[in-house]
Amino acid sequence: MSSPKRTAWECFEAWWQNNCRFYPPMVLSPPNPHGLTPTTFSPAVSDFKLQAKSAGGRPSLIENEDTHHVIGVHASKAGGQPESYLADLVIVADGSSSKFRTAVLGSMPYEPSQRGYLAGLILKDLKLPVPQYATMFVLKGAGPVILFELPNNEYRMLVELKESPPDLKEHILRDIVPQLPLSIRAPILNALETSRVRRAPHYYLPPTKQGERSKAGVFLLGDSLNMRHPLTAGGMTVALNDVVILSDLLAHVESFGNWDEISAVLRKWHYMRKPLASTINTMSMSWAGIFAAHGEAFDIMQEGAFKFFGKGAKYSNEPMSLAAGILKSPSLLARNSIAIVVYSIWVLFTHPRPGNKSAPHFYEYPLLLVKALNVLECTGGESKLNLLGAQYWKCPLPEGINNQDASRHADTLSSLQRAISKMSQLIPSTTPIRTFEEHEGLINAVAVFPDKRRMITSSADKTLRLWDLETGVVLKKMEGHSNWVWALAVSRNGQIIASGDVGGEVIAWHRETGESITQPIKPSENRS
Repeated sequence: MSSPKRTAWECFEAWWQNNCRFYPPMVLSPPNPHGLTPTTFSPAVSDFKLQAKSAGGRPSLIENEDTHHVIGVHASKAGGQPESYLADLVIVADGSSSKFRTAVLGSMPYEPSQRGYLAGLILKDLKLPVPQYATMFVLKGAGPVILFELPNNEYRMLVELKESPPDLKEHILRDIVPQLPLSIRAPILNALETSRVRRAPHYYLPPTKQGERSKAGVFLLGDSLNMRHPLTAGGMTVALNDVVILSDLLAHVESFGNWDEISAVLRKWHYMRKPLASTINTMSMSWAGIFAAHGEAFDIMQEGAFKFFGKGAKYSNEPMSLAAGILKSPSLLARNSIAIVVYSIWVLFTHPRPGNKSAPHFYEYPLLLVKALNVLECTGGESKLNLLGAQYWKCPLPEGINNQDASRHADTLSSLQRAISKMSQLIPSTTPIRTFEEHEGLINAVAVFPDKRRMITSSADKTLRLWDLETGVVLKKMEGHSNWVWALAVSRNGQIIASGDVGGEVIAWHRETGESITQPIKPSENRS
């Protein structure tokens, strides 16, 4: 008995309902003035779920021997035997490491370009600064760290890695955990002891127009077609927007078996998706160029970007709406990007530097000018204007900014580069004068005594060490903590040392004897 004939739209709707699942959002947008509800999904969460679902077998495409049109797939369910599933239209959404990309697209104008790795760790009993909102930390010498909430009192930590370190756990312990707030270190340390850190490469891939030279009877969707940096969690936003557009277009298709009709839909979809896709794709790579890169110029732009967003909703609404997919305008993205660069330079000249209470003085302007020129150099290339680190990632120019307009900046940028080369001699260099090597774990805190002759350090080996700064000799080794020692303080007269560990215990020590003068002071059990 044959099943009732369904329309093309009913088939597509059934496929979508059976194959797509929604997962908790990674980024919740701030209040927006447009009255729309943004939805940005975590690629890391959805990828793990979908990979687990498709682990039953490796499917292959079935082609008509005469026309070479795709007419179905050959696959097996988990634990089952391979079977053939025939259909008028096959939609491939097998992720970043797609096995069908080349078969569907043929000679591709673009190849996936690996831009780094993303490491993930599941945490428990973590308190985010703002519940239900993602938190991002920009660290020195390490990529951004993003924390966001999952169901069942679980949290995901994502770490951006430009290169994969030999020992990922050691990298997190040495370069990341010491820079994070004390309140979130304990859950991370517990997770590192009890679970495995997973890492996966991430890629950049511009979309390719389908329907003209691509394989008939099949098309790509999601990361198999188009990828961007995962920092802004825009992957599912783009994918779901693609599905919404395709749903409207396919609803009017008479037959999925008519490839001419489907081909026309795919060509139209390619252009209809551009406003949102190009905005989010460019923004993800640009923001990664700022927050995942290292160097003084990027430090300046990071500070400027945070202060720009901190000026209030008037300044943050547009960038956040662009990231969430509410606004779909490459030209608006370019305008905000330029505004952040200009504001970063203004902050450099007018705001106090770390450790100073007043703004830079006039005599500091020549050195600041060198730094400002370096910022401009990092936002430009030889023949085009690449906004906010696009040159760092070697990305195509954002749509809405053509080469003719951008090339007007080339001569200016070349002149600035020559000026930087000539003026770089003004920048002093420093070299280490002594290395202190006695601790058996990571050094988490350092304090120098008022007389500038002694130094105290604390470590993950649960000890403190008192050093002679002139000779580098250890004068005292202080033991008493039962956990990693994260914080230190020295009294004004240099006689008392206070230390605190990750468990919240505090101990006071006498400098001369190295003995504790108090029992470990434990945190109150009734803290709110």
